[in-house]
Amino acid sequence: MGIPMASLRPGNGLLTTTRSRGRTVVTRARAASPLRLLCPRRPGPAAWVYTSSYGGGLVAGDHTTLEVEIQPGSQCVLGTQASTKVYRSKQGRQCRQELDADVGSEATLVVAPDPITCFADAWYEQRQTYRVQPGGNLVLVDWVTSGRRARNECWKFARYATALSIEYDGTRIVADALVLDPQQGALRSPYRVGRFHCLATMVVLGTRFAEAASQLLEPCDADAPRRNVRQVESVSAIQGGVILRVAGMTTEGVFQTLQQRLLFLEALLGETPWSRKW
Repeated sequence: MGIPMASLRPGNGLLTTTRSRGRTVVTRARAASPLRLLCPRRPGPAAWVYTSSYGGGLVAGDHTTLEVEIQPGSQCVLGTQASTKVYRSKQGRQCRQELDADVGSEATLVVAPDPITCFADAWYEQRQTYRVQPGGNLVLVDWVTSGRRARNECWKFARYATALSIEYDGTRIVADALVLDPQQGALRSPYRVGRFHCLATMVVLGTRFAEAASQLLEPCDADAPRRNVRQVESVSAIQGGVILRVAGMTTEGVFQTLQQRLLFLEALLGETPWSRKW
């Protein structure tokens, strides 16, 4: 039985995908303002779903929670309609987004949003939790820009905090957090974000992507760290996959790196997550 819209709290959403007749269908997509779920028809075996918000961004006090269930054997690409803009906070009220996802056996979830962009004095917090069953597969990207650089708003938000938790077969394999708070020291200090204007984290997990994960380890193993480069990239092995981190001086440069590192998805999806956007 579906959950009536009236029972959804503001900002809450529910998404379920199921495998049927050789492809994936969205069997449940419900959202209450300010959250929106867009489910365009796309060729290929995967379902494509985009999150959006009324007004094109998050204002002070907005809180969205999306619960996702990728049932066994199904495939889903979860993206955003555009970059998530976080507007100026008023009276210290924060914006918050939460994503809670279950990935079934032999299922695949690709989370590839556009970056978070916080305006000056914005306050943003994010929490992502993934539970992957044996045989399940996960690819996710989480990235943030320095802000509206053209307006000289670089790392001028009040606070940015993100937390990522991934469990595989009931065991937590990733517990990652990032807090950028100018109250703890100047963000543009060389000991913090320094010259960089975009930070990204990418996780590739699961037997379906074992070869891709192995290939992601090779370039970084071969390159020695260098000083004063426009972009820094590192990769670490985790149980069943890898975690990649990128810090770049431009959003475009980081995007090109992510796009290149995600080319292996073309064989599965018929295209890469951002091929129609950037």
